[in-house]
Amino acid sequence: ELETKISGVEESLVDYMGKAMNWSKERIDSRKKVDNLRREIKVTEDTLKQQEQTQESRQVVTDNYQKYKSSYDKADQQIKYMTNTLAFLQNMLDSRKKGFKEIRNSTCKNINGNFTTQLNVRSYAGKLDFDHRNEMLNIQVNPNTKEGSAALDIDRDIRNLSGGEKSYSSVSLILALWESMTPPFRVLDEFDVFMDSLNRKIAIDNILNFARMTRKYQFVFLTPLGTENIDTSDDVKIIKLSKAK
Repeated sequence: ELETKISGVEESLVDYMGKAMNWSKERIDSRKKVDNLRREIKVTEDTLKQQEQTQESRQVVTDNYQKYKSSYDKADQQIKYMTNTLAFLQNMLDSRKKGFKEIRNSTCKNINGNFTTQLNVRSYAGKLDFDHRNEMLNIQVNPNTKEGSAALDIDRDIRNLSGGEKSYSSVSLILALWESMTPPFRVLDEFDVFMDSLNRKIAIDNILNFARMTRKYQFVFLTPLGTENIDTSDDVKIIKLSKAK
């Protein structure tokens, strides 16, 4: 009979140990009495039941967690994709800015060279000062290049020149700009009004020579002055308008 009781106790012990293993694989040693442990277990169970009644169930919490985690992972992937896209666009923008500055500097250098070439025809000295930061263009011209040391001084603003010198410098600038542009129609109106006869003849010759070198464009020049000294040819037509009565 005693052996039977011992066998039953051992079976109960094995059963309780199996249940305990479901909670923890590691055996926990405790000096607490069985009654105290039972009371703690009872309190814990009552607390869990109360929480289940007042809060969402474990399954609902688990399902919500999986749903929100999936949304978070998707948003995180989108953020990473957008971050990489922004980095790519920023690199492309930086590359374009660099290329734009190189093209701008090359264009300004060519325009300045063409401008000085046009001035040299009249034995003028000058240069173009491009102020990209303030978006300004400073035109400096010295027509007195034969006066010794004055030839070295080109820091003279175009506003200080005479009417004819200013007009010739303006025409030189326009021709220099046309070298870097491709407008199909090129029109100048009253460009020679303030020029003296010498500057006017040289300016017109320069314009016509320039037009002959770029025959793929159409040039129209308007002037209120006489055209008797302008040489005509197959590619130069002069149309005179009669005075209004």
